[in-house]
Amino acid sequence: MKRPTEYTRPATVTWLVVGLFLALLPHYPRLPLWVSLLSACLVIWRVGVTWWNWPLASAVVRIPLTVFASVAVFSHYGTVFGRDAGVALFVTMLSLKLLESFRRRDLLLVASLSYFLIVTHFYYSQSIPVALYMILPLTATTAALIDMQATIAAPPSLRWRQGIVLLAQAVPLMVIMFFMFPRLANPFWNYGGSSAEMRTGLGDRMSPGSFTDLIIDDSTAFRVKFQGAVPGQKDLYWRGRVLWDYDGTTWNTDWVLSQGIPRFEGTGELLRYRVTLEPHDRRVLLGLDLPAKRPTTGLINQDFELFARKEVTGVHSYLMESYTEYIASPTLDAAYRRAALRLPDDYNPLTLAFGRQLRRRFPSDVDLIHYVLTRFNEQEFVYSFTPPLLGRHAVDEFLFDTREGFCEHYAGAFAVLLRAARIPARVVIGYQGGVYNPAGNYVLVRHSDAHAWTEAHLGERGWVRFDPTAMVAPERIRLGLSAALPEPRSLFNRPWLRPLRLGFDAIQNVWNEWVVSYDSERRLQFFNSMGLTETSTRNLTIGLVVLATLSVLGIALITLRRLAHGSLDPLVKLYQQFAAKLARAGLKARRPNEGPIDYATRARKRFPAQREDIDRITALYTGLRYAEALPDSALGDLRLAVRALTVKT
Repeated sequence: MKRPTEYTRPATVTWLVVGLFLALLPHYPRLPLWVSLLSACLVIWRVGVTWWNWPLASAVVRIPLTVFASVAVFSHYGTVFGRDAGVALFVTMLSLKLLESFRRRDLLLVASLSYFLIVTHFYYSQSIPVALYMILPLTATTAALIDMQATIAAPPSLRWRQGIVLLAQAVPLMVIMFFMFPRLANPFWNYGGSSAEMRTGLGDRMSPGSFTDLIIDDSTAFRVKFQGAVPGQKDLYWRGRVLWDYDGTTWNTDWVLSQGIPRFEGTGELLRYRVTLEPHDRRVLLGLDLPAKRPTTGLINQDFELFARKEVTGVHSYLMESYTEYIASPTLDAAYRRAALRLPDDYNPLTLAFGRQLRRRFPSDVDLIHYVLTRFNEQEFVYSFTPPLLGRHAVDEFLFDTREGFCEHYAGAFAVLLRAARIPARVVIGYQGGVYNPAGNYVLVRHSDAHAWTEAHLGERGWVRFDPTAMVAPERIRLGLSAALPEPRSLFNRPWLRPLRLGFDAIQNVWNEWVVSYDSERRLQFFNSMGLTETSTRNLTIGLVVLATLSVLGIALITLRRLAHGSLDPLVKLYQQFAAKLARAGLKARRPNEGPIDYATRARKRFPAQREDIDRITALYTGLRYAEALPDSALGDLRLAVRALTVKT
């Protein structure tokens, strides 16, 4: 295959490949292994073609590779649309495009697509580290575009500085546009799509051992900032899903029963707070038990469950109100009562018999519940996040044999026992506790704080929360999960690292609130804090847009003026330094109509001892300026020659 002519310097291709590879690198761990290996090999191949004369990839190779990549992506994901499949296909196609890019037009296209590739990382994470890292491929790709348009080569350090300067010039306008025109409430990338990276401590079901893996997950679930005093640790129950159905091994939700308007009466202080929820790819929202309203952008049902209108695929912030003291649903409809008493007949016979025995012994529901909770407290039950596996009759084995379990064991067994005693009961899963961060004045709740508890319906008192885990491990509720475990779960949980972790999390929280979650509501809050009304805000917006426009025009005029004087061209700068040295030694300044060769002739006559140095500098300058036939190192040679020139009169 005939090698096509490279219309750009090898250095330009190198800049472009570096920018592309830096943009590809964070995607590789989340892509299928074959996609990552194929992409990396194609990038290396393109570098080899440019610098080491490796053989080209002909159409006979490229076309089958393109077909293979498309079919393989479809086979792996079942589609070529959506976030994960779309990114995988985009990565392979862009890597293949690099193999056939030799002309400037093709490389411009690769650079433009590289910018879009950088944006795709924010589909997965919008954290500070990701944003800071993306500056590297952004600068490298910008440096490639600068080098692509330049007439001469330049050192990598100069191109890097030019790229940084060019991006820095856009920062003021970017900041103004960001604060004046906030992001949409539902940006185009919030289309859902499953991902292992989008986690939640909650699902739609619970069985013994289902929470075990969450204990080692210290990643942030959500943050909460209260308007006023922060409630005590024992009141921090964050309501998630309500589980009604029990099939003998697993608790599940019931969407049909949960529809309706919630009925409640708040008997304590109304708490107002803002929740900033991390992405988890579900619709579930969290609220302090008991939510008194629905979020402005969400829904609430009769079980006081909160839902977003679509999957939470990005950081989601919303205002909430709750009561920690309440009467919820004081009357229970017949259908709900039946659902709250339903148990399978062929599971856990010992528990069913024990429940009937308790019912005969304790006519009062309150006395029966008190007895069972006291039994958990006084008998040898153990709180453990590595309990033994249970068999078919899991509740029987737990209550009468192993007596060792985590919160889901206690909440589930307690609810089964209450139902066996004909007391309506259900399981609630959510989070309990959190860490107060004084650096940001908010409560940090991690996935490891996932928790399960039981609600029993006690007539006019409505649904009442009972937490059997608190009877076995009260330190879990009073002090948090870490206090209930024998030792830190990882190095990062060491006490001496706590201030550092909380400090960084406070920074991350500010980023989430004022960058990632900056929407129209935040914009209004921001301007109201400065005492601006809606009218003054509108006038300020118009004024800042005008100011930004004038600033851009001013920068453009200054840049054009500098270009006209050649001050941005490193080659012109070096030649001006050469002429300045000759002028200081007594040579008359170069005339506007005098070319470099005529000027050199005049300089040789004036300084015959420096004839060779003058000729060398002139040859390098004219070759770089007009011939474009010298190697990239010629600019460096010219710089050294000008520095070494010593003119003797």
